[in-house]
Amino acid sequence: MTDLASTAVQAAGNSSVDWTAVTAAIVSGVVGLVIGLAGIIFAWRQSKMTISAEDARAKLAEKRRIYANCITALTALLNSVRPADREILLGSEQMTEFLDRFSHIKLAATNAASEVSLIAPAEVAAAAQLTLRILTDSSIASLQAKNDSRTSPAGGALTKLIVAMRLDLGEQMPSPEEMAGVAGLASRQS
Repeated sequence: MTDLASTAVQAAGNSSVDWTAVTAAIVSGVVGLVIGLAGIIFAWRQSKMTISAEDARAKLAEKRRIYANCITALTALLNSVRPADREILLGSEQMTEFLDRFSHIKLAATNAASEVSLIAPAEVAAAAQLTLRILTDSSIASLQAKNDSRTSPAGGALTKLIVAMRLDLGEQMPSPEEMAGVAGLASRQS
């Protein structure tokens, strides 16, 4: 057995190992491993940034959908009571149907404004709640023959809400003439 050990020691001592080549191979392997790990970390960070950007786009699209739903519901509330309704409905059997329809429209507007309050900045949320209150009060006053909701401050409140929502979404602001057209359109729909 000592023969075998001594032969191994002699072989190791007499061997002509090129330690420069071995060192170069080891260094190359370590450098390759480090570069590979750096590539993995870089790819992970890039994928994380891509996912974050996609999440931001999805959140913005959802906010846009909620804002559009709110504007639609509030416009329906603005146009829910017309002077002709008041003349026809007061003292008629259709009043119950009208009040039922009005309560559904008001509930939809309330739900939409509440949804905006959950996702919007404080200024937009407050504008949505204020617009809802103005439109509700204006519609009830119109039904009671105190005023016509289309000539009350309701259309202006809706226009201000649209401006606040567009600013929050980072959308380009329309010209004052275009905004006047939006306010006029909202107040003329029936």
